[in-house]
Amino acid sequence: MNPDLTAYEAFEKARGLVQTMKGEVQVQLKLAVSAFINQDEKLARRVIEREDYIDNLYVQLESEIFLVLRDTANPDEIAFLRTSLKTAKGLEKIADHAENIAKQALHMCCVRKTELSIDFAYLYRQARKGIDLAVKGFLSQDIELANRAAHIEKILDNAYSDHLNRLLDLADRQPVDTRSLVTQMFASKYLEKIGDIILDIAEEVLSFISGERLKITSYAEMNRIFESRNAKEAHLVGIWGTRSGSRIYKVETEEEDRFIYKEGTARKIRKEAEKLKRWREIDPDIVSEVVETRRRGRRQILVTTYVPGFTLQEILQGDNWDLKEKAVRRLLSKLLRIWSNTLRKRKVPFEAMQEMRERMDSVYSIHKPFRKLHRRPVDFCGLVHPSLDEIFNWLEAMSARLRCPFSVYAHGDLNNDNIVYEIEKDAIRFIDVNRSLHGDYLKDISVLLVSNLRMKRISDHQQEDAERLNGLITAFARDFAGRHGDELFEERLLVLTARSLITSTRFVGDFAMARKLFLEGVQKLEEAQSLLEP
Repeated sequence: MNPDLTAYEAFEKARGLVQTMKGEVQVQLKLAVSAFINQDEKLARRVIEREDYIDNLYVQLESEIFLVLRDTANPDEIAFLRTSLKTAKGLEKIADHAENIAKQALHMCCVRKTELSIDFAYLYRQARKGIDLAVKGFLSQDIELANRAAHIEKILDNAYSDHLNRLLDLADRQPVDTRSLVTQMFASKYLEKIGDIILDIAEEVLSFISGERLKITSYAEMNRIFESRNAKEAHLVGIWGTRSGSRIYKVETEEEDRFIYKEGTARKIRKEAEKLKRWREIDPDIVSEVVETRRRGRRQILVTTYVPGFTLQEILQGDNWDLKEKAVRRLLSKLLRIWSNTLRKRKVPFEAMQEMRERMDSVYSIHKPFRKLHRRPVDFCGLVHPSLDEIFNWLEAMSARLRCPFSVYAHGDLNNDNIVYEIEKDAIRFIDVNRSLHGDYLKDISVLLVSNLRMKRISDHQQEDAERLNGLITAFARDFAGRHGDELFEERLLVLTARSLITSTRFVGDFAMARKLFLEGVQKLEEAQSLLEP
């Protein structure tokens, strides 16, 4: 990029290059389809030879964008440049598929003149329209154009499916030129792939305009849901990213109502809706209210009321000790009420060792050095420590003894980022409750303790606060255990905390931090073994 260019001129140049790429790709696709329909070898070779030109346009745009990125920290400018690059990359891929269609045209030139079993000219016009709508939607920041572009993908996808079925039916019914049928199948497949790319570009445009990573289908469904609630306009904020694969958004309507829109696999979302209803039977204020559920293909949508406040993790990452203590004490008060009201005199199977074994391959794949401790004893300063596998086997044999003598209704994943504290109302609420069940209360406690210890980017002072709070939480759980006859509280808490420490390292990229957590977990397993030995 010319260093004398202003930022405005640089952005205009990027816009111009995207426009140029769009035009060139449309021409390339037109020539490729024409060569295929007319079995024109000369035209097909011309398309193949022009491919480098579009590649060069992409490389030029990429270079321009990275040079601009070097000199800007403006989020809006970065978003524009990122979408420019993604759009250009999509256009380059479409050009690649046009080249592939041209190569199929060369195969068609080697067979006798054949009547085509699909209207390739129509599909080309649809693809060209989709490319035009997607790029115009980006450059004019028009969501409606992006939506119309996304619809083209369905047209091309359905056409390919119908064409494939027609070709297979034709092959079954009469003798056919196999080379011609296969070549037509490949050509129509490339057009179907172009539809996928148009959809990708349309979704990039939607993400650029809305400021959130959002699927076109999700956006359309969201509009239908909130239009039915008389919300003319909704502002989206992506929140609470999870490892479950669900997409989660906060939706703020112009009427100032706030909701959570969650979309994921049907089984998980249905399960979460059921758990929310169960929690509200136990305590109407502990979780959000289910507003609507609906099925969309293989996925399920759940809309709930919004839970205001700060997560416990956010509070612990601050410096206000009084607020931290107040939030934790309110949490413990809430847990005491829930546990007391849902307690059942029924023993709970102790599955910590089985759960740990199931997750160790993931731990070792992320942090390979940990595997050395698994099978070999360790000699440290003359003291021999058994291998991790030996400890696992020994504690697994103790599983019957380590069963909790009663069950309570538990969250199932009580990380500090699944606990929300509303300061104004001094209220505790839970989110992400899809794992809730009647089980061992110490499983929740161990998860909470470890989540407080493995927070990222906290100071020594904040770490000390977290450890003090963990002391309060442990004392509370110990008191509950004493009241209800849980005689192996200490041993079971050690093993369950070790389970959380060791298995959580698969989510910790910092090896030094992961090593600290892992070794602390191993130490707790050894302490538990020592206490349990006769």
